[in-house]
Amino acid sequence: MSFIILFTGILLLILLITWLKFNPFLAFLIISLGIGFANGMSVGTVTDSVQKGMGDLLGSLLVILVIGIAPAAVMGKAQSVVAQLAPARTLAASALPAAPEPAGIGGTHGK
Repeated sequence: MSFIILFTGILLLILLITWLKFNPFLAFLIISLGIGFANGMSVGTVTDSVQKGMGDLLGSLLVILVIGIAPAAVMGKAQSVVAQLAPARTLAASALPAAPEPAGIGGTHGK
């Protein structure tokens, strides 16, 4: 029965993202919660599972970003690499909202 619930959840996830143009993050979150509840998990267990899964995923993405940007920083090209990575800039802006934006990355410095 769990396999049927999982397969149905994956199909719903694909439909939400492709046909209904739902935000992929929210669709994944909703389907994850739905699959957990449909399998009879308690609220605490479902939220812990989703939190652990997303934490592991975001931790892996952070490692990939650092590994991708570190060699460019060593070569002195980090500014041009980071300037081309809009998601990295968004992540940095949300992590450090009070930090000023460095000159040359699209800020208003030098005007």
